[in-house]
Amino acid sequence: MNTSFILKVKRLIRFIISFSPILNIVKKPIDKNNGISVFVRVKDEEDWINHSILSIRDFADEIIVGDNGSQDKSVDIVQNLIDEGLNIRLFKCGDMRINELTNFLLKKTNYRWVMKWDADFIARTTGEHSILNLRDKLLNMDRNRYYLIMLSHICLSGDLHHQNPDELTHTEEYIYTNSDCLTFIHSGTCESLKSPNYYAVIKFDGHYSFHVDVKSAARMLARRYWFDWMDLKDYLKFPTLSSYVDYRVRNENLFETTEEAKVHFVTEACKILVPYDDRKFGEYPEILKEALYHPKYRIIYKDGKILGRNDILA
Repeated sequence: MNTSFILKVKRLIRFIISFSPILNIVKKPIDKNNGISVFVRVKDEEDWINHSILSIRDFADEIIVGDNGSQDKSVDIVQNLIDEGLNIRLFKCGDMRINELTNFLLKKTNYRWVMKWDADFIARTTGEHSILNLRDKLLNMDRNRYYLIMLSHICLSGDLHHQNPDELTHTEEYIYTNSDCLTFIHSGTCESLKSPNYYAVIKFDGHYSFHVDVKSAARMLARRYWFDWMDLKDYLKFPTLSSYVDYRVRNENLFETTEEAKVHFVTEACKILVPYDDRKFGEYPEILKEALYHPKYRIIYKDGKILGRNDILA
């Protein structure tokens, strides 16, 4: 039987089941305040966390930040935002596994809607796909049903002016009706959300945010090995991602030092990038525009071809 047909049937069945709360077949959603909790997982995100949180300050009724053992200025930046009056609760969580951290923060939320937000996501605050328009849509949805909202964001890579052609955008379930039935599990190379079938899955069109995957060479090298480490699940031998990265660099016999590995990987990663197309994806979020003219990281061209990036070129 055709795979796409089976998928369509499953989606139809799930859509029908999603009306179960209205028919009192399953318990209606808990009557929490009709607002939005946003939780943010942080691990060495000093480059973008300030922009990220400020871009959702008028969207979220509360922002819950879980720091996963950052070694940079991330915690200080969040604390400064708290001191400035933003409604943020900060938890210093040590070095937890990603799904454990996500579940911990999920349990700290207080509002009807919950959004998972990364510290390098930056929302649009103007235009048709403003994050405030998204807020209005959520708060006006049926309070007697459960929802998983699929959102799509635009991906920037290498620097603010480029993208990886293999992932120009990314779509995922980022917003949920709050309930005790939600849990994140470590599945394969990443975490995944487990939810009952009576959650209606809805995709919102448009791009409300950017994923600014513009990181230091060390972070880019770590990301290179992230999925392998997650898939391995050997937390006794490799309790942290950094321990696994060090092991791979030492044992692959390609590089004498981690610094050499950084230079090689960043250079190769940058060579495949393509320029950001504002005709296709529109303008950048307002909060990013100053950074466009004073970038920390810049892709360097020579003779019309990408040579590398400013931070790793001699």
